Amino acid sequence: MRVFRDLFRSRAKRLKKTRNRLYPILCQHRHFGIIGPASLTAVAQEMRHCLEMVGLSAELMIESAGSAVFKDIPYIVINPDTTRRLPKHYSAFFVPTDKEPIVFTKKTFRVLERAYSVWLTTPEHLDAFLAAGFDYRHLYFVPHPHQTSVVCAEIFQSSAFAFYVARFLLANDLIDFDTFYRHMETFVTFKDDFLCLTLPEQRERFENFQRENSYGIACFPGLRHRLGWVGCGLSYKFILRKAGQQCLDAITVCEDDVEFLSDWQHRYCLVLNALAQQQNWDIFSGLITDLSPDTQLTNIENINGERLVLLNKTTGMVFNRYHSSSYRIFDAWDQDNRGQLNTIDRFIDAQSHIKVAALFPFLVGHQEELPSTLWSIQNTQYNSLIQKSMDTLTQKIEAFRNLPSESNVLATTP
Repeated sequence: MRVFRDLFRSRAKRLKKTRNRLYPILCQHRHFGIIGPASLTAVAQEMRHCLEMVGLSAELMIESAGSAVFKDIPYIVINPDTTRRLPKHYSAFFVPTDKEPIVFTKKTFRVLERAYSVWLTTPEHLDAFLAAGFDYRHLYFVPHPHQTSVVCAEIFQSSAFAFYVARFLLANDLIDFDTFYRHMETFVTFKDDFLCLTLPEQRERFENFQRENSYGIACFPGLRHRLGWVGCGLSYKFILRKAGQQCLDAITVCEDDVEFLSDWQHRYCLVLNALAQQQNWDIFSGLITDLSPDTQLTNIENINGERLVLLNKTTGMVFNRYHSSSYRIFDAWDQDNRGQLNTIDRFIDAQSHIKVAALFPFLVGHQEELPSTLWSIQNTQYNSLIQKSMDTLTQKIEAFRNLPSESNVLATTP
């Protein structure tokens, strides 16, 4: 086992080095080369169309010969195992066909350590690369242009190919968020007001949620960025802008490491009924992961025996319901501010006039055994923060109850 850990660790270091080396080269170009076999010309042409759709350009090199001369531009190589020579700067896109099945070998994995990224059309291919020690940050799920069975298919109106290609471009600063949204929002429709934010490439968390999801919650494939927390913010900005465009009064978004407690559905219905009777709220928080000590508790409501506390701050994105009044707040988040204090949850916590409702005890939990998609840590490191939040809120509830009766309003919602 130690040998495999060392192998994976050294491969992860090499992959990170490759990404860091090629990223500046990738970013400075608006023109791509696309290389592929003649049998996949239609895929190459569709790829070029996707690039042109968002303001980039591309040239095709079909059935590249061994003597081909490569330009100093980034390339997308379709099925690189069929190509005699590879350019210096490229991403690999594996597209299986009935006549040309994909077979991954040790040589394949070794060669692709020099690729900037690897695009894969099936969960099984993602699993193969992850099992070979490839970090999910190096991998991108991109379905075949005519593939109907895709990850998170329930939110897509038509082919998801363009969305996932543009998702890669956004992740690597080749297009900005507004360009992405302008061209990609038409592919997406929310058929319900409850979504799970997930990453298809983070297979452990994705598969775990699929097993836990007996509630019919639709998945949204989280937007990506080289800085994981930027991708997280971009995802919420897209979801809430789209929710506003669809005129949704509110939308619930959980993350794929949420822990659904045994009574969460019953308590969630109570919350929905209580919130529907009032408009004076921005966010309902199902789990506050890091409550600020200077948070103000403004009221406590009793809803059928459940304690709903009203606050002016919240931190944590594991399970929240967002009222339409909060959409504008997320739209104001600046994705170009790359300071780590600009994470989307800290940005929300810093708002001065936000109105937060939360059940206490909290509605849901957090699966500590899963890895974080934002930082290179396990979720166990959040445990102390969550416990501290619970202790802080307990103290604030006690202090609120001890206020003079004229300033302590304990409301009851039938």
